[in-house]
Amino acid sequence: MIGRTDYETYPRRVEYDLTAYGQQLVPLIDALGDWWEAGQRAARNQSELPVEPLMRVA
Repeated sequence: MIGRTDYETYPRRVEYDLTAYGQQLVPLIDALGDWWEAGQRAARNQSELPVEPLMRVA
């Protein structure tokens, strides 16, 4: 999923990149990020509403 290229330089240099298999995961990771952001917006909007207790204690 992640490729690594080592360069024999001083100072040492290493580069990482996504393989073709890793590139296939990008849409899934993007969708997960969108889902998270939507949940955060909903939670913020929900916190602005008055909170009703789940049960009333008599």
